[in-house]
Amino acid sequence: MNCLTSRTIITRGETVSTPLSMEQALDVRDAFVKGIYGRLFVWIVEKINAAIYRPPSQELKSVRRSIGLLDIFGFENFTVNSFEQLCINFANENLQQFFVRHVFKLEQEEYNLENINWQHIEFTDNQDALDMIAIKPMNIISLIDEESKFPKGTDATMLHKLNSQHKLNTNYIPPKNNYETQFGINHFAGIVYYETKGFLEKNRDTLHGDIIQLVHSSKNKFIKQIFQADVAMGDLRGTCQRIAEAVLGKDDDWQIGKTKIFLKDHHDMLLEIERDKAITDKVILIQKVVRGFKDRSNFLKVRNSVLMIQRYWRGHNCRKNYGAMRIGFLRLQALYRSRKLHKQYHMARRRIIEFQARCRGYLVRRAFRHRLWAVITVQAYARGMIARRLYKRLRGEVSTTQESIIDAWKQRNFGWQKRNDSERR
Repeated sequence: MNCLTSRTIITRGETVSTPLSMEQALDVRDAFVKGIYGRLFVWIVEKINAAIYRPPSQELKSVRRSIGLLDIFGFENFTVNSFEQLCINFANENLQQFFVRHVFKLEQEEYNLENINWQHIEFTDNQDALDMIAIKPMNIISLIDEESKFPKGTDATMLHKLNSQHKLNTNYIPPKNNYETQFGINHFAGIVYYETKGFLEKNRDTLHGDIIQLVHSSKNKFIKQIFQADVAMGDLRGTCQRIAEAVLGKDDDWQIGKTKIFLKDHHDMLLEIERDKAITDKVILIQKVVRGFKDRSNFLKVRNSVLMIQRYWRGHNCRKNYGAMRIGFLRLQALYRSRKLHKQYHMARRRIIEFQARCRGYLVRRAFRHRLWAVITVQAYARGMIARRLYKRLRGEVSTTQESIIDAWKQRNFGWQKRNDSERR
């Protein structure tokens, strides 16, 4: 376990063992623990992917069954943000770029390749922030790593390098004066200011060669498995050779020594050409970033204007629709109320007419009875008067007839009596 308390340095072919101070030993210990934790996390993710994903069988080549898991990113912006928040927000930037790339970029590229008539969708691309944080040369992460490796490196020197390299970047916000110890980054979710105090201490997790050798000689197979890539890269000579072969090719014109790589003159020219090519690519990339920033600025202005117009236009339409609906409801209420009043009027009218008919019938019957009684009375008086007149006339006639009969009878009796008297004589 001497690798935790000392460090082996190879200089000019000599091996020197340097003891570590307590702070340095604690940094080495923490770096080793962080390395185990990070590689264990990667191993767990690989196992989960291997368990979930199953390649299609030979019989069903057209069917591909898989499950994709995308963690919901949580953007952090506290009162005091440190190195942890930078790492978390960097992960959030990657997740956002993953979303933008698969939802917008790849789909629109496929539409262009297939010559599909479609409407281009504008979206906010956070690739510039990712380039500044961890992709471009001299990015923020690489500068922090570089300063962490220097024995005399401090948070102040690190902040000075960040300001020197990225002060012209629109996504980077330098401190307002030399006394401030924080810088800002314009993330996709907003601006976050990071306090640089403790950055280097938290970032000193680089595993030096002694730790790699310790892992290589470990009897724990699992530890050796998760550190397999680091053990393979632990061979400095092999690493340098692979880099030289990738750049210069597998020729015999260059040789690797113990501490140097011996090149030919044309190799210098080749490296210069590669350097110019890389610089040209970066210049083009910077131009794209600047043009993209301008386009995004113009797009945001147009977008804000369109959103404002849409908001006012939707408000106007809502008010117009509300007015039309209100008028319609008022008309409906008026029709309903008029219909209801119309029914009530007809019901009341029918009842009144019926009541009037009954009243008129009663009055007519009563008047008829009065008139009938009067007529009967008049008839009675008239008939009585006629009967009395007839009676008087008949009585007079009877009296006259009786007198005539009596006179005739008297005359007859007188004649008979006179005749009898004469006969007697």
